[in-house]
Amino acid sequence: MRRVIFSLRQGATSFEGDPIAIGFAPHSSTDSARLIVRNDASEIIYTEQINPESGSVDWHGSSFTSDIAPSGRYSFEIESYSGETLLQTGEGRVFDLVTEVRMDGATTFLVFRDGTDLALDKTTALRMPQL
Repeated sequence: MRRVIFSLRQGATSFEGDPIAIGFAPHSSTDSARLIVRNDASEIIYTEQINPESGSVDWHGSSFTSDIAPSGRYSFEIESYSGETLLQTGEGRVFDLVTEVRMDGATTFLVFRDGTDLALDKTTALRMPQL
């Protein structure tokens, strides 16, 4: 049986057509929030008003120019507002596929499918989905 492990990380992740769950922690004074999706060229391809109390939102690949965004790397930001005032912009947190675990001296790194890595001591969550 094949096992897969996903690690929680901030920043970009790959979109291959399946919804991506994005976690966030809005500013404590937030009364509204907005999801911003950027492509690999850092262009905003989609925005959506979201419930700031939910703590997470699913992006199904929506974009301004097509029904579904093409496969590729996307990053997520959450803007927190009080009325019309922007309080903070934070990176969304996503689970991404771990393809390798590597040691460099005394430090253990998780390597993701895009080749980027994250020190294990900076990892806040791991998930093995139910198969």
